[in-house]
Amino acid sequence: MADLTASLSFDEIATDNRASVRRMNASGLVARGQVFLLCLDAIRDKLGNRWPRRADMVWESVERILSKQMPLPDVFVRLNDTTILAAIATVEGYEGYLRCQDVLCTTLRFFLGAEVDGAASVTYVVEITDSEIRHSPVWDGPTELPLIAKPETEARARLRGDAGYDGSHEGASPETWKPPLSKRRFDAPFLSMQHGKVAMHFEVVPVRRLDQGKVGAYAIRRHLPPRIPALSEIDREQMDLALMEQLNSLLEEYRNEHGGFALIVPVSFVSASARRPRRAIVERCGNVLDVMRQAVIAEVEGFGVGAPAGLIYETAAMMKPFFRALTAGVSTVAEAKTVINNYAFSGMAIDASVVGQRRDALIQMAHARTNNVMVHRVVEMGDEIHLKSIGASHVTYLNRKQPTVDEGLSAASPELPWDWARAVPQAE
Repeated sequence: MADLTASLSFDEIATDNRASVRRMNASGLVARGQVFLLCLDAIRDKLGNRWPRRADMVWESVERILSKQMPLPDVFVRLNDTTILAAIATVEGYEGYLRCQDVLCTTLRFFLGAEVDGAASVTYVVEITDSEIRHSPVWDGPTELPLIAKPETEARARLRGDAGYDGSHEGASPETWKPPLSKRRFDAPFLSMQHGKVAMHFEVVPVRRLDQGKVGAYAIRRHLPPRIPALSEIDREQMDLALMEQLNSLLEEYRNEHGGFALIVPVSFVSASARRPRRAIVERCGNVLDVMRQAVIAEVEGFGVGAPAGLIYETAAMMKPFFRALTAGVSTVAEAKTVINNYAFSGMAIDASVVGQRRDALIQMAHARTNNVMVHRVVEMGDEIHLKSIGASHVTYLNRKQPTVDEGLSAASPELPWDWARAVPQAE
């Protein structure tokens, strides 16, 4: 897509509110990247032909939520039937974008329940002219935050397909890199306050897509000593930071090699759900955020049993702007139920080496919620037919020769590794 910028004509804005829009523009907040559009189309679509009768009631509730979560000096203006213009004066740049995401998710959850995934549409306002509001879903606004470093012009051109980039290198195979990406291992020990120095290593493994019999993505898997005691939240944060250091280098390679595949990366829920460690994790990849949004699927893991619903939704809302997509990693039936009951992801992943005999039950439970079900560390390739029959869509392997491009696989496939058209959760 050459240009992701869209426009909203003043003809679509209620006449009484056009003056408010112009005043907002005159305030200078647009130039500082602090004005955003929030879209309620998902609620209108859900209500269908009931929308005309319910619109006033919906807007009364929406404005109540906005007034509570966006008090003065933040300002919001209703532009038309389903669009809100919000100026966030209390925080800078991307922090305002995240606040709008949080507010919109809260609003949608009130009306849609668990059907929020993929429905929250927040765009930042690029410019307000005499006749239109120009806005974009891709953050390119000014900011003082190091983790929002603007992508390099050349990289932005490659990923968007503009500035004359012809895509001739698109889809370079990871197997042609020197050294090949597949089967790489990285040692990354970390220091635990309770256990001292803990050995940890990562490996990069291909992800086979069962419906096509080929590789369209790669996954980073991390390994710890088999009998390590329980790790603290600080330990898990150190694990995530160590992984992000390695990811930073891989994404630089992705940019240089013009890779066209997705990379699935584990992130601990305890780190992703807390502001300080979440910020630290993303800052480690500040120079390659453009590639991370294009390529990386975050696999959030370690929810435990009974993680608060609000915290799961908030974590997903805060993480999504930085990644191509989010999936949930589960290891027990109870944990799977927690995630399913508070579903805010585009897929689920199960580690077969951890769940043992519960593997099939977990796959079927996950498949009831989403068509994107990945099974990690499958022992035998012959399991594929059975796994596919009970709902698995993707697998990685354990203790066997990994699939290669020579086996007729397509590691360079530019296709999404998951069927995102089917990723939106279905109603309970």
